[in-house]
Amino acid sequence: MIAELGTPEGGFASALDADSDGAEGLFYTWTPDELTGALGADDGDYAAVAFGVTAAGTFEHGRSVLQRRAEPDDPGRFDRVRDALLAARGQRVLLIDSDTQGQAARASGCQAAAGLAEVTTAEVAPPQATLQARENLWLLAGGRSLAGLKRDIARRDFGGEQAVTEALAPLEGQYDTVILDTAPGWDTLTINVLFYASEVLWRPFRWRS
Repeated sequence: MIAELGTPEGGFASALDADSDGAEGLFYTWTPDELTGALGADDGDYAAVAFGVTAAGTFEHGRSVLQRRAEPDDPGRFDRVRDALLAARGQRVLLIDSDTQGQAARASGCQAAAGLAEVTTAEVAPPQATLQARENLWLLAGGRSLAGLKRDIARRDFGGEQAVTEALAPLEGQYDTVILDTAPGWDTLTINVLFYASEVLWRPFRWRS
């Protein structure tokens, strides 16, 4: 809501103009063929099911508004597909992975020599660590090196909660949307992410036995 409806004066607009290129809702609606074109056959079919996109359409002229009707069985895949769709509509998106598992790079097919940990410790400059995963979508990878970063932040006498914010300052204004993917836990890095983020999307989860 902040990204789409926030105004420079600090308030909120009441609505958005849904016209794009003279067509009502074009930016916000999809067809199955458009999903396949943006994501490939496998992810296109997955997105059609996940978001309720049908050949008949749920809107006008055979187009569908994306609707998440249930919690995804594979949250990592769902997030990757969502980010790719946002990027496909012309938004410059940066995905920052703050999880030690580093799944975002693997899911995107990227080989990351450096990522968020190396940027925050000033070993690598942010522009050199960001990888283009696909058109309009960039990645700042996570991974095992984040474990060492957490220890480094914890040892700081003061200002540790701002370490990521300060390190990412050179990227300010370069992307339309920055998405931070966090681990399902609470530690010094999660606190850093919350200090950096302007809004939070909380996804509840259930343990499965």
